[in-house]
Amino acid sequence: MSPELVGQLADAIFRRWPNAEKLMGILGEAYLDSSETGNGRSRAYTLSCLVAPSVVWEHFSVAWAESLKCSGAEGKIVHMKNLVHRVGEWEGWTKSQERSLFEKLIVVIRQYKPVGFCYSLPLQDFEETTNPADEFRPFELLLDSVMLSTKETFNPTKDNPVVFFMEQDRVVEAGAMQQFFHRTAGRGWTDIFPIFVPLPKGPEPLQLADMLVYEGSRFASEHVLSSSAEKPRKLCQELASVGTLFFGCADRQYLIDWANEIRTDQQTMSPEQATKIRQAWKAAGKRMQQYRDAGFGVKRGGK
Repeated sequence: MSPELVGQLADAIFRRWPNAEKLMGILGEAYLDSSETGNGRSRAYTLSCLVAPSVVWEHFSVAWAESLKCSGAEGKIVHMKNLVHRVGEWEGWTKSQERSLFEKLIVVIRQYKPVGFCYSLPLQDFEETTNPADEFRPFELLLDSVMLSTKETFNPTKDNPVVFFMEQDRVVEAGAMQQFFHRTAGRGWTDIFPIFVPLPKGPEPLQLADMLVYEGSRFASEHVLSSSAEKPRKLCQELASVGTLFFGCADRQYLIDWANEIRTDQQTMSPEQATKIRQAWKAAGKRMQQYRDAGFGVKRGGK
């Protein structure tokens, strides 16, 4: 399939063309990344989620890698904190080189149009509206939000599910996976969101997820939760203008309503529901290995 046809398929998916989902065995691959930025009373926790059909990610990855090569960054990984602060493999890079690279990558994003959700929450409000005894986590709220958005946008089914991936991180990985399977089992979504797979750093969709969460977190911290005299970063404005990337920040009332809903769910959970959640968690390892064996989220054109 040519890149032009893949771009058309991306357009069809975004418009929810009724027959588009029949063209693939897996409706989409979702790539997650999280970030915490800011200081003082304006800290934000942000989660990004990018979704596209596997075939779109394949061609996107080739184009992304080619853009890096043309910018003199072949083989490098776009990790925004390292790039912006000239750390590690990005040491010695100039502002003009960075700008040139971003311009090329924005072209790739506009061509393949992955659907992205970048949601933030104010940590101060979160801490004040939840009880530590509840053991709620910012990641859990935002994961719930991006899964709801993914379900409403793509309408996945058992035969055409969405598979989730996240960069390997021992600090958050176990908790993130547990929360994922808890939420999918509790909502009856285990068929449409069957697996959550940690991946090594590097796949191009994860690089885009990192870019989105970095810009979204900075925007929330600097322009939503506090007043900055400076304009939003140019890259952030360009991402927001793509048309398939959506940004949002939870307010205090949303956090209160969400916490109350979770408490109600926990209080009314039947023994059968609790057993179902435990079974989903137990089966997760087997499904993860099946998807890893199939190579989803790993075979990328730039690697």
